Amino acid sequence: MAINTQKIRQKAKKNQGIILIFFLIVVVGGFVAYRQYSVWTDKQKFEKAQASIDTLYADIVVRLGPPNNYEHNQSCGRP
Repeated sequence: MAINTQKIRQKAKKNQGIILIFFLIVVVGGFVAYRQYSVWTDKQKFEKAQASIDTLYADIVVRLGPPNNYEHNQSCGRP
């Protein structure tokens, strides 16, 4: 059982435009899917880091108390 490559080549030449369009659709679809996945993973990482920072902040507030909003200004009002 030998594969007749000549018939396959003829069919490929005949349908070259369709094959090209299909290939372009697959490439563009793959690019869009990769971008969406990349955005999703970055969002997951950001949310994990945000939760970690919130936990750390809560621990600091428990140990040291709430932050002081006092502003200390040492500038002279005279030129």
